[in-house]
Amino acid sequence: MKNLFAFYNTNFMMKGVKNPEKIFIYAIALTLFILQSYYFAEKNDFRYPPDEPTHISYICHLKTTSSILPDFEKFVLYSESGDKTNRPITLAHPPFYYHLMKYFAPENPKDIMREFKRLRYVNIAISSIGVLICFFLCFRINLPLSFHILYSISLISIPMLSYLAGSVNNDNLAFVGGSIALLGGVYLLENRKIAFYLLGMGVLISLLTKATAGLQVLIFFFIIFCYWVWSNKRLNFSIHMIFLIFSVILPLIYYILMKFLYGTVLPRGQGDIALPSRYVNTLEYINHFFVNLWTSWSSIKSHHSIVRHSIFDTYPYLIVLILSIFGLLFIYQNSISLKINKNIKNIFIVSKIGFVSLAIFMVVHFIRAYMEYLDIGYLGGLQARYYFPLISSVFILAYLPLLGKSKKLPIFSFLLIFLILFGFLYSNFYYFFFIY
Repeated sequence: MKNLFAFYNTNFMMKGVKNPEKIFIYAIALTLFILQSYYFAEKNDFRYPPDEPTHISYICHLKTTSSILPDFEKFVLYSESGDKTNRPITLAHPPFYYHLMKYFAPENPKDIMREFKRLRYVNIAISSIGVLICFFLCFRINLPLSFHILYSISLISIPMLSYLAGSVNNDNLAFVGGSIALLGGVYLLENRKIAFYLLGMGVLISLLTKATAGLQVLIFFFIIFCYWVWSNKRLNFSIHMIFLIFSVILPLIYYILMKFLYGTVLPRGQGDIALPSRYVNTLEYINHFFVNLWTSWSSIKSHHSIVRHSIFDTYPYLIVLILSIFGLLFIYQNSISLKINKNIKNIFIVSKIGFVSLAIFMVVHFIRAYMEYLDIGYLGGLQARYYFPLISSVFILAYLPLLGKSKKLPIFSFLLIFLILFGFLYSNFYYFFFIY
C-alpha cells in the first residue's frame, strides 16, 4: 500500500510531468481513435452513417457540373450505382467541404459511388487533424498526467465522433474548424498575433462548412473577443485583424448571395422532408429534444443506431456533463495548482467560454427545431453531433472541479478519474471492438 501511494504521488503530482510521457498518452489516444474510425469505415454499410449517400451525391453534383456554387434547384441524389435519380437532395450546407472532397474523388459518379471508402479514409484524416488540435490545446499546459489521460480518452470516446470520422460527412470538417477556433482563443488570451489568423480560419471553415457549426464558432468568437478587449482595457486595430474581418465577411457574402438567389440563406433541394405520423405537446417535445441529444451523445444515433440504455454503459458520459457544469462555476483562486501557470488559467477560461457558447447554441437550436416542428411537424434535426465543433471545451472543463488546493491530486479525484476512464474504455472501445 505504501508503494501504491508513492506511485500515486510521483505520477499524479503537478511537478515532474515530462513531455515524452504526455506524447505517449496522446499518441496512444490518437491511435485508438484512428483504429476505431477505420473499424467503422470498413464495417459500416453504405446506408448506415448519417445521410452519407446524400453527402456523396453532393460531391457528385459538384464534380459533374464543375461549378463553384451548387444549383439547388437541380440538386438530385445519385443511386448507389452512380446514376442520377429524380429524388432531390435536401441538404442545405455550403459547398466548401464538398469542394475539398471532390479533389479526392474519382472523375465520374459511378466510380465515386463504387470507391466511397476512399472518401471515408480522407474523413478519418480530417477528423484526426481535429483531434490533434484538441490534444495540442492541453498538451501545452502543465497539469497532472491524470488530466491528460482523462481528457484524451474521454474526448475520443464519444461514439459518434469516430463513427462520423469513418464516414463521409461535413461534421468532420466542422469539428476541425471549431478546434482551430478554440486554439485561436487560447492564443488570443496569450496576446499572440497568430491568434487572429487561427480565429479567422476557425470562423471561415465553420461558416462555409455548416451553418450550425458556424453559429457556434461565431458565438464563441464574439464572447472571447469581448473578454479579450475587456481584460486588456483597449482595442488596438492591427494588420492581423484584417484577416479576421475578411474571415467573417466572406462567408456572409455567400449567405447573402443564397438569400438573393433562393430567398433563404439555407436553400435546399425541392424535396419534402419525411414527417412523423404523431404529434406532441410542448412538454413532450422538450422531453423528445433532450432524449435525442442524450442518446446521440452516449450512443450511436444514425440510420443504423446502436442505442445503449444501461446506466453501466453510459454513466461516464453523464458524469462528464455534470462535472463540466460544476467546472463552469469553479473559482480559480480556490486552487493553488492554477496559480502555477497562467496558461492553465487561460485554457480553462477558453473552455468556460466554449461551454457557454454551446449552451447559447442549444437555446437557439431548441427554438429553431421547435418552430420547425410547429410549422411542418418535423421531429428530426436533434443530434449531439451538431455540438462537436466546441465539444473539447466540455472535457477540459470537467477536470476543473477535480483539482484540489494542494499540488497533489486529491485521492477522491484520483478514484473518480479511474472510474470515468474505466467506464469510457468499456462502453466505447471494448463495447464496439469486442461486444458489438
